[in-house]
Amino acid sequence: MSTRTRFPSFAPLALLNQLIARVELSETQQAKVKQSYDAVSTALKNSKTLAALIRDLVITAQGSVRAGTTIKPVGQHEFDLDILCVITLINPAISPSQMLKLVWDALGEHETYREMRRSKDRCVRLAYKGDYHLDITPSRPDSPKPLLQVPDKNNYWNSSNPIGLCDNWLLPIAQKMPPVLLSFSVTNCEASVKKGEVRIEPLPEYGDFEKKPLQRLIQLAKHDRDNHYSASNRLRPSSVLLTVLIAKAYDSAVDGVFASLQSFLLEVLRRLPALIKVNNDPRLPRYEVNNPVNLVENFAESWTDEHYREFLGWHSNLLTRTNLLLTTQVQGLDPAVKLLESNFPSAKELGLADQMCREARSIHDSGKLAVRVAPGAAAYSTVPSTIYYGSIP
Repeated sequence: MSTRTRFPSFAPLALLNQLIARVELSETQQAKVKQSYDAVSTALKNSKTLAALIRDLVITAQGSVRAGTTIKPVGQHEFDLDILCVITLINPAISPSQMLKLVWDALGEHETYREMRRSKDRCVRLAYKGDYHLDITPSRPDSPKPLLQVPDKNNYWNSSNPIGLCDNWLLPIAQKMPPVLLSFSVTNCEASVKKGEVRIEPLPEYGDFEKKPLQRLIQLAKHDRDNHYSASNRLRPSSVLLTVLIAKAYDSAVDGVFASLQSFLLEVLRRLPALIKVNNDPRLPRYEVNNPVNLVENFAESWTDEHYREFLGWHSNLLTRTNLLLTTQVQGLDPAVKLLESNFPSAKELGLADQMCREARSIHDSGKLAVRVAPGAAAYSTVPSTIYYGSIP
């Protein structure tokens, strides 16, 4: 079978792909993210508080920006930019609460950030006017690398590995392509890093966010979760938990034989609940979704039976709607868009029907079929920015 396959742009899978593409950050939002990241990085670099106490400072993006799975907020939700601040102290004898205060004080030196600061359990949040906020998480190196210790305001250290989770685990899984690839296109990007140098890996430019199947699935799940939990944010599963579940399911299914890409995607979604460990031993956490690169970190540590039941209900509903969309055959653009909107109401709010009509009109005028061409494999495209400042005098 050829690795390059053509299909009508209003095929169900293409519709779903376009829906997910519409929930990515706009050009304006992407520009704001980059501007905020650069400005905060500069403020931390120039902080007199930090310069007097630390030997090395590495500032890097983490979370959804690093993984290329950021989506627009739904309702009252905000999208967030996560910055990891890895600090090597001259005197390593420091308490977790003191580490958090270091970053708090460093940002307080900046006139604007002083009023924007919000103290959180494990980070300092900068609340921007609009639809996003920025979380700066301090940490210190742990052994073996890239393990880190993240402070908690209750004065204890948390073992964590956010960079290893993304770079060493998630991205290699994203490189794996299912046997049939119909509608997901990707772009190429290479970045190199030399140890001990000032390094900047720019955030991807707007327009470079065409995703791989794994990224699209994560974005779909996050977007649908935000809609489902809009009235019950207390039970909302975290983005990192969803990301780990979907990546594990994808990795376990990607080498299988499937009749179509649709059946592969549905199988990945179907496997999610089985990857949540349920313990009946009262000495153990009730639910476990462990960090695959740091098993002591449990992303479901705060889950109750209520969280689990709500998750199963949402998952079942998402699987049913996705299955209906991907397996129903319709003729013509209008029925296809109505099918999408009936299963994913946000498509109407996002103006997808208007976009599809414009595309169909353009195709009709040119006398060509609507096609999308996707390569069978390509390099991951969205390596986020890292700034390494080396020794601070």
